[in-house]
Amino acid sequence: MTTHYFIETDFDSTQLARQARDELVQQLIAQGLNCHPLMLLRATDGVRIFAIEASQPELPLEDTPTKPRRRTIKSRDRSTPQVTIR
Repeated sequence: MTTHYFIETDFDSTQLARQARDELVQQLIAQGLNCHPLMLLRATDGVRIFAIEASQPELPLEDTPTKPRRRTIKSRDRSTPQVTIR
């Protein structure tokens, strides 16, 4: 996963920062990435930070039917005679 940041003060206006983020989101989606746009606030002065979290899509699991493994418990002592009670 990668994160891209657009700090409000790096642009002439908040709208331009948001627009730059949205354009990159569209480009990353076109490349097949999953994107989550975020809006954060810097704790020291409240400046808005527009961010994108981009990640590769998860590959689907193969739907191959498999038999569950059977676990057999083997007797440790085979010398025990069988007893019949009458």
